[in-house]
Amino acid sequence: SDSANDDDVGAVVDPMNFSARTPILVRATADEEIYRSPYGHQLPKGWKPVEADEYLPLVSSLRPGTVAYTFVDVFRPSPNCDGPLASGIEDGIGNYENHVCQSNVELTIRYEKDRSLPTLDGSGPEASEESKSDVVSLTQIETVTWSEPVFATFSPGTKFTHPSGNRHPSNSTQISSEPDEEMVLIDGERVMTKCILEAASSADGLSVEVEEVRFNDVSDENSPCSFTLRSGKDGSNLLYTTEEHDPCRKLTSGTKFSISWTTEVNVSSHYLKGGVSARLGTISVSWSPSPIPVPEEAFIDGEPLDAHGPLRLEDTCILHLRGPACYVENAPFDTSVDKLPDRIEVASPFEIVFHIKNKTALDQRLQVSLDEGDKEKGLPMMVAGLAKGDVCLGPFEARTLSYTAVATKPGIFCAPSVSISSHRYSTWLIHDSRANAQNVFVAPR
Repeated sequence: SDSANDDDVGAVVDPMNFSARTPILVRATADEEIYRSPYGHQLPKGWKPVEADEYLPLVSSLRPGTVAYTFVDVFRPSPNCDGPLASGIEDGIGNYENHVCQSNVELTIRYEKDRSLPTLDGSGPEASEESKSDVVSLTQIETVTWSEPVFATFSPGTKFTHPSGNRHPSNSTQISSEPDEEMVLIDGERVMTKCILEAASSADGLSVEVEEVRFNDVSDENSPCSFTLRSGKDGSNLLYTTEEHDPCRKLTSGTKFSISWTTEVNVSSHYLKGGVSARLGTISVSWSPSPIPVPEEAFIDGEPLDAHGPLRLEDTCILHLRGPACYVENAPFDTSVDKLPDRIEVASPFEIVFHIKNKTALDQRLQVSLDEGDKEKGLPMMVAGLAKGDVCLGPFEARTLSYTAVATKPGIFCAPSVSISSHRYSTWLIHDSRANAQNVFVAPR
């Protein structure tokens, strides 16, 4: 029986439900046939289910004073399993926030006791039919805790555009809101995403070997937006592939695997008038379990056993993980900033240029504010341009705001920050502040 470890702790799920992924007892087989569990799940190649009334031979004999090491194999399908309810990547993605569950496994061990008397060295004659007792059954219930093989943490990386007046609550000029869990993106922009992979149960000795990582865009013609990978190996969706003796492939206790990629987001034509919430694609992690080492004295019927569990699989497993939540909007403005000169010298003027385009059929009034820094501490730069005021844009009109700056002393300083907001939408087009202003190096002449 499975116990879900989520908000309803201890809730018992229906084992016949396909989505419950009920564990079953399995055994190795040399058959080429692919088997399915009684609940419809496909088993890995080389494994078949154990019948309900089938007993597996574990140890042929156990002499007095000796210890035998044995085990049974239990298989639980992954959330991406193949079956009557699974169709495509998106349907196979599980909810990994609350995925841990427990199974109560009932094991019945049957044995016959040998009544023949052993010698002092533990040896003795082979048991005859007369010396054997009746079959004795020993039943024991054990609890198995299941967890996901890989735990993923997503975080936004570098953004390449300004807010451009998007109407997400986090971009409002009226309130100072906390950072939102959603990544706020503009239609057509490129964004870098970072993902850190960890073996969820590495502390318990369950290590994972990462074979390959791919990016997948699961959108279709009815999806609100699509995501196109703009980085990758050989122009494909491949983000990472392992090589022989690659130390990065194995995730052990305390190991973190970091990977990043750049995607371009595009809103579908029938969603251009408003913002949409979506997941920033998915990543597919091909992985294989690492066997658990066993004590040197572990033997089964006199044969040493080098490792046990998880199941030895011929093919790698694939885990699909949803990307971070994002909000995408076709913003009412286009904004860009020219790159600053590579070399800035004292007393040499340079320009700070902003380009703004009104993408709507409405008249727009913009509010501009320049922050030169703390005047009481002395300004490292003198700036000429619109310090505070309004700028009006007609429908689909473009405008350039230019500032001329002159550094008064050498060193590393924050560039003058400019904030531009929309009066109509009460949102930021460009929201620079002293905290996130670009640092510039001023060289002496």
